[in-house]
Amino acid sequence: MEDKRNNKQDDKEKKYYSVSKISYTIRVFVALYLLYTVWQLRATPFETEGTERVIFIIAIVLFSVFAILIGGTSMKALIKKEYSENNPSEDDLHTKEELISSENEPLTIEEKPSDTEGQSEKED
Repeated sequence: MEDKRNNKQDDKEKKYYSVSKISYTIRVFVALYLLYTVWQLRATPFETEGTERVIFIIAIVLFSVFAILIGGTSMKALIKKEYSENNPSEDDLHTKEELISSENEPLTIEEKPSDTEGQSEKED
């Protein structure tokens, strides 16, 4: 009896993530590339005048902010392992119905009638 309760608690405590590890890794590299772009643009505002200077300053600030947000949240998720596995085993795959089901029994899918059965009725 207690084992069933523990299993149900374990199922409730498991968290299922939809973003994969590789996706977070790519986001980190995008953030690093944005920071690299900011580094390349650092001297440009001093070489330009007028609205170009303002545009470059705004671009540098926006790229920096987005790089920190994207990189920070992705690194946090990678460190805390808040991602789905890239190649999950069959034991890790669950449908919404299985998660909602109180007994966690696999649900069956009704078979669709074959196309030949429908054709014989139409021919008659």
